[in-house]
Amino acid sequence: MEVLEKNSEEVIVSEDAVIRRAEKSLVVLQDELAEKNWLEVWYALCKSELCALPVVRRMSSNAQDKLKNIIGEAKRILALEKEHLNPSLAASIQRALSEIAKTF
Repeated sequence: MEVLEKNSEEVIVSEDAVIRRAEKSLVVLQDELAEKNWLEVWYALCKSELCALPVVRRMSSNAQDKLKNIIGEAKRILALEKEHLNPSLAASIQRALSEIAKTF
């Protein structure tokens, strides 16, 4: 990650570094989804760079296409697995998927 400025209170990184990190997190999201590790899926969708919609909009077209495919797959799997998940977790993941899908 490119650190532009660092002091004792905060670290400022370049926008390009954040976008690269978001694109790399797609691999993690895809792997966690394949394993049905729903807490990690939630984290990737709700607490990582992927939940920052301006970042998603600036990702490369290939990364955006990959994210679209992952979202579609996640929605499909979530519909099948929803009854076995904590309702709050399932609802949170579903909201995040819907919000990210609006960027496309």
